[in-house]
Amino acid sequence: MAREIGYCIFTFEGGDWTNDNFEGLDRGFAAARELGYAYVEVPSYVYRAGSARSDFQFLHRMGRVFALSERHGVPLSAIFAAADLLDDDALEEEADQLVVLARLVSTIGVRYLPVTLSMGRTGEGTDEAARLGERMSEVGRRTLEHGVKLAAHPHIDCPLESPAQIAAFGDAADPEAVWLALDTGHVLAGGGDPVEIATTYAGRTAYVHLKDLDQAAYRGAAGRDKYLAFRDPGKGDVDFPGVLAALERAGFDGPILAENDMSPDPRASMAQAYAYVRDELRL
Repeated sequence: MAREIGYCIFTFEGGDWTNDNFEGLDRGFAAARELGYAYVEVPSYVYRAGSARSDFQFLHRMGRVFALSERHGVPLSAIFAAADLLDDDALEEEADQLVVLARLVSTIGVRYLPVTLSMGRTGEGTDEAARLGERMSEVGRRTLEHGVKLAAHPHIDCPLESPAQIAAFGDAADPEAVWLALDTGHVLAGGGDPVEIATTYAGRTAYVHLKDLDQAAYRGAAGRDKYLAFRDPGKGDVDFPGVLAALERAGFDGPILAENDMSPDPRASMAQAYAYVRDELRL
């Protein structure tokens, strides 16, 4: 499966959702180019410290990110986003932010918008996941008008975490308006089998994060410490050859990015991941 691969350079900004560390991003873009990555992903930060950004702040960040991409000659595969489409009072605003972001990134050729949904709203049931599938479909039809595919990102600590929740979301979502952003580490942490999910949803997967997980460390942790169990690809328990084989059988041709957004040494993780996907996975 010879193909280009990218990297999520989120950690170069400090690994949380409140930073505008453009010096860190500059290092991330530079490292991606030096190591041979074909593209990178960064987050949007529509919110900062719990408050919505002003129009200027939002456009300023996007402008700086676009300029870094151009300067280093490393394109963006996506801008990662987050939205709470279960907040009835803010639903219109949350949806509009995704559509505006899609319209903006489409101007530089970005065709994917992976999104984490309703972070912090956790539960055992599937009703919220099904409602997210319905509401994401409405938003996805709007982003497609700008040529951008909306891809839901399963994630721990949200209503799209477990295999049952992923299934409920998939059943409720319009397959021609919403896709899956498959994150192998989060699927495994949520109790799923990444190979099984990749097989079942290969035809509906638009975007892939190759993230690993130490299951023993994850089971022994609680709260935010759970996130410390994520690992560089090849350093945990995810069956990456199986995942890639399932995607290849389905003819998957979307972006594939390595990721470890909890790494204390982002460049070292980026180098290790590149060596692993090149030498072990033969991408």
